[in-house]
Amino acid sequence: MDKKFFLHASVIVQKSSNQENNNGNYYFNEESRDLIDELTPFKKAVYGAGEGVFAICDGIGGEDIGRKVSFEFVHGLKKWRRRFKECENIQQGVEAFNDFIAEVNDEIFKISISNPKSSVRGATLVGFLVKNGEAVAMNIGDSRAYLYRDGILKQLSVDHTEAERMVQQGVLSREKAKKHIKRFVLSKY
Repeated sequence: MDKKFFLHASVIVQKSSNQENNNGNYYFNEESRDLIDELTPFKKAVYGAGEGVFAICDGIGGEDIGRKVSFEFVHGLKKWRRRFKECENIQQGVEAFNDFIAEVNDEIFKISISNPKSSVRGATLVGFLVKNGEAVAMNIGDSRAYLYRDGILKQLSVDHTEAERMVQQGVLSREKAKKHIKRFVLSKY
C-alpha cells in the first residue's frame, strides 16, 4: 500500500543575544543554505509517497567554529542522502543516520583539534527522515521538532539539556525546568 504524505517545513531562526550572526545551516533534499541572516525566510514542501531528508544544524563554539561545524554536518548530509536512498524502509534509514552521526562527530572532533580557541565544539540538530510515506523526527541538543495539525502545536522531540534530564529522573518538575539555571546546558550535542 502506497502511503501519501505532505511535509511542509519552515525555518524560524533566532540568534542568541551574544551572537552577531547565526551559526546554522539547513538541508532539504539536496538544497542547503547558511542561516546567517534571520530575515532570510525558508519554506519548503514535499508531496507524495517518496522520501525526504530535512535538517537544521546549529553550530556551537563561537561564530567561526560553530559555522564550520554546522557546515560540515550539512555538507555531509548531501553525501549521506545517497545512502538513505538505498535503504528499504525508515528503520534502515534511522540506523544509517546514526552511523552518519558517528562519522560526522569524528570530523567535528578533527575540526575542534585544529581550532583550540573554542572550548566547546559541536552542534545541535533537528530534522525529519521520510521514506515510503513514514516519517521520523530526530534531534540532538535543544533544537526542537514540532507537529502542527488541526490548529494544535505539539513538541515531538525531547531536549537534551540538564534540566530536561532532571525532569525525566523526577528530580525537577516541568514547570520549574522552564526557569532552571541548567535549562540551556546541553547534555548531548
